[in-house]
Amino acid sequence: MVKQKNKKLFYIAIFFSLFSFLFFPFMNISYAENSVYSDVLSDLQTDENFNAEAYPVVENDYSLQVIQIAESEDKELFVYVYQPSGSELDLRATTIRFSTAINENFSPKDYSLTYLNSEGTLYKYKVNDFQVKDDALRYYQIICIFRDWNADFDEPLDVGGTIDEVSFEVAQMWTVSTVEGVVSYAYDKSDVVNITGKYAGMLRYANGVAFNNSWTDAHFVAFSTDYQIDELYEAKVGYVETYYKRVGNGLFQESTTEILDGPTEKTVTINCDEVGSILPNYEWFPATHTWSRIETVEEFVEEEDLVSDAIDELSGMEYVLRFTETLREGGYDNETDGATWYGISEITVLQLKFQTAGVAYNLGVVDNKQTGDGQPDNNSSHPWWSWLLVDLACLVGLIVVVAFFPSILVGLLKFVWFIVYGIFKILWWLITAPFSIFKK
Repeated sequence: MVKQKNKKLFYIAIFFSLFSFLFFPFMNISYAENSVYSDVLSDLQTDENFNAEAYPVVENDYSLQVIQIAESEDKELFVYVYQPSGSELDLRATTIRFSTAINENFSPKDYSLTYLNSEGTLYKYKVNDFQVKDDALRYYQIICIFRDWNADFDEPLDVGGTIDEVSFEVAQMWTVSTVEGVVSYAYDKSDVVNITGKYAGMLRYANGVAFNNSWTDAHFVAFSTDYQIDELYEAKVGYVETYYKRVGNGLFQESTTEILDGPTEKTVTINCDEVGSILPNYEWFPATHTWSRIETVEEFVEEEDLVSDAIDELSGMEYVLRFTETLREGGYDNETDGATWYGISEITVLQLKFQTAGVAYNLGVVDNKQTGDGQPDNNSSHPWWSWLLVDLACLVGLIVVVAFFPSILVGLLKFVWFIVYGIFKILWWLITAPFSIFKK
């Protein structure tokens, strides 16, 4: 049974529909086509119970707190946010995470925000790329809200990598109803999962034999939560993908990085039955390696040849989500001219389906957006047999030369002897020259 409060929400919606004239009268907001928006304080003060003094400036509080939402007649959605740090820092919310469906259709998504105006600690934002539904009963299950990470007061990561956006729990279920043209709002608290520990990383695998310059980057995120998760069934992960190319790495040329595609925002849903693998490169003797999309940290550490720093970072975490693989061509560290690879950034967990003590949960996740340091977390190398193939190929080539082209071999040996003899002759001269000088 998925933990939802559908009956409670239904009765709340009916109640507020019948008595909507008593609640949030300022929410029937109309805007002209030129998008001149009313200011935040005017909107909030339409409610006679609103008290601006309840939202004071609080020193050293850099959080974001959602206090109200509103739909416009133009089907736009607005979010009203209390920001205790006030106008001196003038922080700006960047993203909000919510779902417009509940129960089995619950599916949170991240939407960017546009700042409209502010007054003191109260800020008004518009949700981008969103249109209010025509349904008589509309849901907004808000998980969290984000702002950019700030080096002046936000904690950095202990190891490589960066935090791109910081998240703040909202955990509100807003129910908006329209009855005979009258819109009313109600909200209740909702359940969410908080990520308490997180590590974003990548493993690198050779795609084939040693002379093949193709690699697979397998990206993962490890985490722990404020829930005791007995079994993790499914997870939704968001990230940004950018396709790069190395340009001008030849002689006397400065190497630069060029973006071929992106950055592109992506989301992927993985479950515990899915399997990932090394990307095919259509070469002879390709490497093979598979893994589960969802693993415990213990399984992950046992299966992979991880570097010690990665093992330390994974300590205390619970699960690993291996959410995507990308192709890297033109060198292990894309050092050659024309090398291409994909960068994965702003990794975040949006949703988890799991079981605890026999109870099934389907919850939104409060999680930051984080980017790894781009270095492999495993001791990546070509498989041992690939070097054997290279050695055999060299041996076969030598046998062919000796058997069918002996003159080439003789000429090659003479050339090598000439080089070796010349080197030893120079060394002997360097050794004996001082004695000849002293003798004279």
